[in-house]
Parts: sequence; structure tokens; C-alpha cells
Amino acid sequence: MHDAIPHSVDSGDMRVARCASDVLATRNGICHSKSHALAALLRAAGIPTALCYQRLGDEDGDPVPCTG
Repeated sequence: MHDAIPHSVDSGDMRVARCASDVLATRNGICHSKSHALAALLRAAGIPTALCYQRLGDEDGDPVPCTG
């Protein structure tokens, strides 16, 4: 899936996929959207799957911006 569905920035398509079916329909998505699609496909194949998000902070606890 990583190679078959490009990141929105790489494809130039700035639509925001909000769920797994949107990623599959538009054939692009940002990181977390693609993760949701992969989780849905794994679950459909009977593979138990969970997602976990973390917030990355610097030494002062301030959020670190995403650089791609």
C-alpha cells in the first residue's frame, strides 16, 4: 500500500481523506489516513490490528512540527 497510494503532498492532490474508504477511493492520503486504510484492510483479512498515536515534543515539551 505504501508504494501504491502516494502521500497527498507527493501526488499534489491536497484532498484530505477522512476514513479508510476515502483513501481507497481517491488513491492518495496523508500518513494517518493511509494508516487507517491499512488497518482496515488487515482487519478485513482477519488480522487483529490497532493504531496508536503519539505526540512528539522537544525537550521543553513543545510540539515538534511535522516536516514530512
